Amino acid sequence: MIINYPTALYASVIPSTASNSGDTTFTISMTSPPSNTLSEIQLPAYTELRKRLAINQTPPSGQRVYTNTMSSAAIIGSAKKQFEVGQILEFDTAEESTIKSMLVSNSLEVRHDTNILDLSSLGVSEADITIINNSALVQFTNLNTKLNAIRQSRIDTETDISENQKSQNETKKAITALEQLVISDSSLQSILDSLRTKLAEFVVQMDVLVIMANEQATDASEIENQIFAVAQMVR
Repeated sequence: MIINYPTALYASVIPSTASNSGDTTFTISMTSPPSNTLSEIQLPAYTELRKRLAINQTPPSGQRVYTNTMSSAAIIGSAKKQFEVGQILEFDTAEESTIKSMLVSNSLEVRHDTNILDLSSLGVSEADITIINNSALVQFTNLNTKLNAIRQSRIDTETDISENQKSQNETKKAITALEQLVISDSSLQSILDSLRTKLAEFVVQMDVLVIMANEQATDASEIENQIFAVAQMVR
């Protein structure tokens, strides 16, 4: 006999007690079993209540070899297009803000076992070595946490810059259309003026976002250098 389905699925057609009278037909491995009455899968209580430690709180087992950290976006952008197909682009002569490149990648890997500093040969006592190692581990963890936060903020800022550019382009297209419409309908002038004011606000906001992005790039590079320096004491 070949069983194609769990036998529990036949429970609804198999008599549950001997007192059930009448004829019973057993259908085994010939047709599909009756549909399950459950509409969703229930998680076991153990799986639902189980708690796990954060990665940076899990003590390493044995000698530390690698430390890997990764950051991702906390916000997502819209589906609006920055430019339409066939749209004529205007190039202004005004100086635009430049976004500084992010020299620190979204993932960082630190290798700990390539060199082991022998502090005892430098005259450092064992007690002081223990204090140094503990302090280095705390600072190393804090620096990685701070770097993750800055990298995530930089990614979110880049998303905000992209969304701001989309809004600027949408506003410019609306202004271009209204400039034509207001020729024959002067009642639209107030809407046109409000859009021009809104465009100026987007431009100011863009400058602020670019400054933020540049500061985040600088801070991330400084913290990364600090991480590599402290990592020499984390084993």
